[in-house]
Amino acid sequence: MLKKRFIKKTLCVALTALMLLGTLSLGLIVPSVTVKAAESSSAADPMGNLTFVVPEAIYLYPNGSSWTAATSSPFQYYVNNDANGAPLNTADTTGKIYYKYAYTFDQHNYGAETAAISWQFVDSSFRAISGGSVTLSANPITSGGSVDITAGKSPSLGSAVNGCYILWTLTYTDAADAKVKKAYALTYVYKPYVAPVGAMVRTKNKWGGIAFESFAQQLTWLSGVHSITQ
Repeated sequence: MLKKRFIKKTLCVALTALMLLGTLSLGLIVPSVTVKAAESSSAADPMGNLTFVVPEAIYLYPNGSSWTAATSSPFQYYVNNDANGAPLNTADTTGKIYYKYAYTFDQHNYGAETAAISWQFVDSSFRAISGGSVTLSANPITSGGSVDITAGKSPSLGSAVNGCYILWTLTYTDAADAKVKKAYALTYVYKPYVAPVGAMVRTKNKWGGIAFESFAQQLTWLSGVHSITQ
């Protein structure tokens, strides 16, 4: 019998702009971690905790056509958490997924030594989006270990869409009650905004006479932002 368990999770993505010089500024990243208690086969069995940690966000390569047409882009940067779900304020080139749910009590093994990872791109309403790809360094994952996200590509995203999500599903057989269970976690996939915002200023010194009349011009532009409020 297949039993699905939704996991209580807090997801807060701090999206920061990819601005000028390609500098990625990250801050206030909340861990993306899934934790649950196992169902025990009897009151004497312990209640073990499952930990499932995925990247908080994935940044796509900017695509110059993405603000006027539907485009698909490869993964560029990963905003990871450590094995305990603590945020890492860096832009990594490899994504990390962690899993832990195996323990021993009174000489009996509980939890699940291995679990299978699957994924699906979804929109903000959790509707499946076709297309896209994710490449993992290994699958299944072993309890207490990790696997890398080595590559990936977003599905086709419309020009008005800022990104999507990856819904990760962890499937395992719980030794505590011999039931097949699932755990879920989310990663936000961010599509950088490439349309530039600019301003130009031109000034003239008209009081210097013909010999000293001069102009000064300055052009300032910025890309990677979605809106500006005066």
